[in-house]
Amino acid sequence: MAVCYSFFLSIDAHSCSISKIDPTPIDLSPLRLLTTLTLTADMEKLPYVPPGFEGPRRFDWLIETLSTCHSPSRLEHITLIIRIQRFDFAKYLPWQNLAALFEPHPSERWPRLKKLDLKNVNEWEDRFYKQGTLERIVFPLMPVLSNEDLVKIETSSEKLSFWRM
Repeated sequence: MAVCYSFFLSIDAHSCSISKIDPTPIDLSPLRLLTTLTLTADMEKLPYVPPGFEGPRRFDWLIETLSTCHSPSRLEHITLIIRIQRFDFAKYLPWQNLAALFEPHPSERWPRLKKLDLKNVNEWEDRFYKQGTLERIVFPLMPVLSNEDLVKIETSSEKLSFWRM
């Protein structure tokens, strides 16, 4: 099996509200040829706990899974999609932990990385969103990444069907 999946070039992994509350990170280290990675976490409707408690743990799952990538990585494009109910909740997520994966300089561990997309899906507040709000929350917490031309932040009200499974 290890030989077989070591040839994957692209992978999508999702942590959704019906999966277990404390998801186990995925070990991506055997995937040495991986060039595209999409990780998602639904922090909106968490069973039995308020989102302020569980949301950062789901966000940590994204970071812990990303941290298992082979170093130096061949990844060229990383997409992290989070679903939160309120935009202001973004300020409570541990963005500095994500930034730590790219310090002291992104090219050391991620020499081929061309793009890091951070996408926030919010099906209810999109009409109230002001352009640049998430950047003002996130970029001060990730100075290494905000100084690079790698990060793109998007907001969408698009409904993603895999969270409904």
